[in-house]
Amino acid sequence: MAITKILHIKEAGKTTPGKHLKQAIQYICNPQKTQEGMLIGSLNCQSDYAYEQMIQTKKYFQKLNLRQGYHIIISFEEGEIEPERAFEIVGTFARQYLEKDYEAIYAIHDDTMHVHGHIIFNSVSYRTGRKYRYERGDWKKQIQPIVNQLCEEHSLSIIDLDEQYTEGRRSWQEYQAENKIWNSMIRRDLNECIWKADSFEQFQELQKEKGYALKSGKHFAIKPPGMKRFRRCKSLGTDYTEERIRERIQKETFVIKNTPSIKRVYMKRYKRVPLTDLQRKYYAKLFRTGVLRKRPYSQAWKYKKEILQMERLQREYQFLCRNDISDTSSLHEKIHWCEERKKSIEKERRRLYRQKYDYQKQIQLYERAKYLSHAVCCYQNGDKYFHNEYEEYRKIERVLKADGYTLGDIEKIQDYYKEHLGKVREEEKWIREELNIARQIQRENKSYQEIRKERSRQSFVR
Repeated sequence: MAITKILHIKEAGKTTPGKHLKQAIQYICNPQKTQEGMLIGSLNCQSDYAYEQMIQTKKYFQKLNLRQGYHIIISFEEGEIEPERAFEIVGTFARQYLEKDYEAIYAIHDDTMHVHGHIIFNSVSYRTGRKYRYERGDWKKQIQPIVNQLCEEHSLSIIDLDEQYTEGRRSWQEYQAENKIWNSMIRRDLNECIWKADSFEQFQELQKEKGYALKSGKHFAIKPPGMKRFRRCKSLGTDYTEERIRERIQKETFVIKNTPSIKRVYMKRYKRVPLTDLQRKYYAKLFRTGVLRKRPYSQAWKYKKEILQMERLQREYQFLCRNDISDTSSLHEKIHWCEERKKSIEKERRRLYRQKYDYQKQIQLYERAKYLSHAVCCYQNGDKYFHNEYEEYRKIERVLKADGYTLGDIEKIQDYYKEHLGKVREEEKWIREELNIARQIQRENKSYQEIRKERSRQSFVR
């Protein structure tokens, strides 16, 4: 799914009022965040001179003071979309929302755990000279609906605007974590009903018995207990569209043996290694929150905060055991190692992007040739209608040959960088998660030590 957020770019002062606008444009156009500039686009201006053209517009209409521009951030769910497709969605959004009135520059950043886009546009219209005015509620009425529509067109999950999420009330991380719990619960219930049902009608009856509300029509949607809006099943993944559910009902079922057999397994028992003080503290927290497992799964939506806390503590406890961290010094060493490893991974990613940028022209020609390949095949089979496409394809082959490459060579080069950049991104994602968990434990341990000191001081005073 994609969540949007709009920020105001204020005036920096009477002498240099557009200073903040310039800094914002420089930030979103950072080559290290945009694949060396390949993920930068513009609307009604040139991307290399966007700031200068915006200032010229302000001078022409004599509106250099007060609000300088607006900054829209579109954040996509982690792992749901590739940077190239996100670039297409953000560009389409900019054209639809700003139309032909405002100069804008947009970019995709793929250097974080989730791909996100930035759009900065001038506060003054270059056509009419009028200033853009953001009213309270525009996010819900105009901005987010366009993003939802574009996500639907690309088969991405969307945001229910009437749910508890409202602009400025919760952070993206909080919304994403809660939505992850909802999706997990719904998928489990759907799978259980699919396995038990013999037909789609029986599947619907089983869903109703669990308290779900159903809605059929253009899109099959459900609403679990405790949720305010219906959720389209196709947003949960390709295995949950109505057509796929009907197929799974016919193919998937529970396998139950009539005569279960008991197998004896002999294993050597090892003495458990005693827990350290730090590990015992987290194990005790997990034990206290483990009472959730005794509650019915169908009521899990009532305990969202407790579930989030339990999952966080479980991750931290597993991190301590996995890395054999027994005291604060070993924790500091792990944090230092993660930071150094993160720097080396970022350096490797930038190196690969620089190398890939050298083949940018050839890769673009290869993509065009790949697009024309079907038309070329038709022409070779006797369809003269595609003569122009065939000539263009042959021209691309000649250009690549002059550079010393064939289409097969460029395909191998593209696959090479795609594979290696994918591995780098996966490792970068993993090291960020490890570093975040380690820093969280460090903060909690510091807070815990301060509380102990305060209690000791109070007891000494008494």
